[in-house]
Amino acid sequence: MCILFHLSFFVRSKQSETQLSLSLSLSLSLIPTMADRPHIRYSALSTEQQEELLQPRARRRHIDEDDGRFTYDPFKRVPWKSIALAIFLLFFGTLCLLVSYLIYSEHMGGDSSQVYGFLIIGLLIFIPGFYETRIAYYSMRGANGYAFSQIPQY
Repeated sequence: MCILFHLSFFVRSKQSETQLSLSLSLSLSLIPTMADRPHIRYSALSTEQQEELLQPRARRRHIDEDDGRFTYDPFKRVPWKSIALAIFLLFFGTLCLLVSYLIYSEHMGGDSSQVYGFLIIGLLIFIPGFYETRIAYYSMRGANGYAFSQIPQY
């Protein structure tokens, strides 16, 4: 079996434009051909199938719409448990960040290691809570690009 690779590129100069091409021929016996598989029966396409493949993609849309792999049907239910969890994470993360600030500013007694602990835990809790609460808020308002299907259900 022989495979032909063709590489062409343009060389531009101020006077002219020249096209250079390079062809490589490799012999690969690892790739099976139709002659290597006599037990598989191949048949020619019917004329209707050939014409359908030659049509532009816009005319073949009816074929693609029927394919279930390419349809996206987001669920319409509101994931109340996920929204409640997101609001809980938002408020608890805010509380941890507030405690971290109060310990840092010495309005509460505590050690500096507690500041960093509350800060890290507060950020790890606040960020996903804020993210999902924001998606839920904009989904309820009906903003473009936001849907309840973007929130994981629990």
